[in-house]
Amino acid sequence: NEKPTLDSLGMLIGHKKANGRDLIAVAIRGSKYGSEWGNNFIVGEDGDAKGFSKSSAKAAARIRGYIDTYGLDDPKIWITGYSRAGAVADLLSVYMNENPTEFDIASDDLYVYTFETPAASADDTVYDNIYIIKNRNDLIPFVYPEGLGFHTNGRIIEMGESRSIMTYIGLLEQEAYEETDMKEFYQELFSWLSDRLSRKVYCEYLEGPVSRLLDLYFSKSDDDREALLKFFTEDVRSALLNNDENKNILIGKAFTVMGHNSDYLYEDLSSFIASILDSVRDSENGSTITAEEYQTIRSSVYPLLRVLGPLVIDDSNYFTGIDYNDYYTYEAEDYSLTDEEMGEKYGKDSGFFYGYDAAVHEYDYDDTPDQDESEYGPDYLKAYRESYVSAYAEGNVLGIEHLADPEAKGKYDAAKYAYYSGYDAGNHHEEYSPDIDYYYQEDWMSDEYFAAYEQAYIEEYERLYALGYEEGQSIPEETEEDREYLNMYHLATLIKNVKDIMQMHYPQNNLELIQKLDSYYAPYELTEGADQTIDISDGKEDELTVKTGGHLEKLVKVQVDDQDLKISDYELRNGSTILTLKDRYLKTLATGTHTMKLIYIDNVIQTQFIIYKQNPTDKSVNPVPYSIPVTGVDHCLPCHGFGKKLIKDPVLKRLE
Repeated sequence: NEKPTLDSLGMLIGHKKANGRDLIAVAIRGSKYGSEWGNNFIVGEDGDAKGFSKSSAKAAARIRGYIDTYGLDDPKIWITGYSRAGAVADLLSVYMNENPTEFDIASDDLYVYTFETPAASADDTVYDNIYIIKNRNDLIPFVYPEGLGFHTNGRIIEMGESRSIMTYIGLLEQEAYEETDMKEFYQELFSWLSDRLSRKVYCEYLEGPVSRLLDLYFSKSDDDREALLKFFTEDVRSALLNNDENKNILIGKAFTVMGHNSDYLYEDLSSFIASILDSVRDSENGSTITAEEYQTIRSSVYPLLRVLGPLVIDDSNYFTGIDYNDYYTYEAEDYSLTDEEMGEKYGKDSGFFYGYDAAVHEYDYDDTPDQDESEYGPDYLKAYRESYVSAYAEGNVLGIEHLADPEAKGKYDAAKYAYYSGYDAGNHHEEYSPDIDYYYQEDWMSDEYFAAYEQAYIEEYERLYALGYEEGQSIPEETEEDREYLNMYHLATLIKNVKDIMQMHYPQNNLELIQKLDSYYAPYELTEGADQTIDISDGKEDELTVKTGGHLEKLVKVQVDDQDLKISDYELRNGSTILTLKDRYLKTLATGTHTMKLIYIDNVIQTQFIIYKQNPTDKSVNPVPYSIPVTGVDHCLPCHGFGKKLIKDPVLKRLE
């Protein structure tokens, strides 16, 4: 009856007596839980995932309170949960296993079954009384990844046959790449993701904005929720992409970010997107957003871009079949550097080059940085200048030394070109052909100096080219065609398959999967004993026996005419279910037609039977049969399948 909030938890709890023991059943809400979605994304920097663990603590408190309120003694406890509730139930059960005296239980008094359960525990202990049932093709049980230190704590039961998923390269082109096993793709995806996104960074940047945005979305009415989506998918999208000026600015800023992972550039891109939000703030759809909610949206732009941007950039350069580290062996990794690291690197490279060049060409010594402004921001410039000055001096000193040492200069120049040239040729399977003539004789070199320089250069070039060529051959070839893609292998695959991926998590889909795979849930029916007639006037001990295909342990209760029978009214035997109504119960029934139901956990089997007494004044042993008209509206038998059946006349009189 209460509207879910970011910190709420929905659960059902009840109890009954079973074989002399108090049995408590606990079911935690795992779908249609509104703002609680946001709680799923609150992780914390250490320990169990905080959103799930806070909820599990609330569930534990309620169970303790329930036991106290009803004075339950030495209970047995059943717990179940699906999806989010599965993670909450898992953590709750770990706590109960570790603190059983709080609940007056032993380990064999606790039974926990969770379904499609995300990993949320920092502890990797496996408990025998916790079962994790999951569809091997479902994405959700892989969240959060083990690479970030998260686990589930039960015995895993995996269901479902392997399914394949088409992977894609190119977010825009979405060109099919190859089919792969869904589970293997998820494992690779989260391994890739956890290598690039630490828990600390997630908590610092994403945890707050994501949970607040989800809370904002789910806290709204259905109409306002639809308006909020239209605000982004129609109003904001139109302002960004349908306006040529804005579109060109966006593309330019986005590609600048793709070239370098800069705080300053992300701030610039975020400010531009925020200005677009401002421009459509007064639209009809935007009017459903309060000032406070709008500020939440606006302030979320930068942290979302700052964390997700590098992942998209990385994914754009990822190519299946080429190891990430190998792929970048000779590619610039500037986008992974901070602004300060970027400035230090390029300041050092530039300073050293200009210092060395000044020395060998006998220019004036000048350690003034050549770059006074930058698109990368103040941190870049400060680090660039400091690094430039020190590196200029180093390069200048080395250049002076090389003026007097032709062999050293020959090796130095060769080293700058040989290894890269060899690596590139080897990687592209080109013919082994070192271009030794890449060097040139400068005006300041004397013939004697050049001869020593040339010999050292050739020897060093041949040695390093051979090393680079061998190394390049060991790496899978990267073609020019590969470089043309914005690959986005993981993102494109997820977007292209989102409907099928989410279908794997729907509760009904998984229920149907369980029923299909497990013969325990196979359909069953009455196999013997339908439509019996019992004469209770012959003085004999009577009984009525039926047999069904249902598993006996799944039988909940037996009813006659919608009234629950006592255990003393019948007997049960395996095979699969053999039920016998006892004589003393049958003799309590009125003459006429009765309906019997066997109610199972997952099925209801129904049949009719007739109770009659022989008329004491009728002495005939074989009375003349009476044919019941099939169309007779005054008789109840035809509608129960007894039409055209020959029944003794006194019976018909009783039924009438």
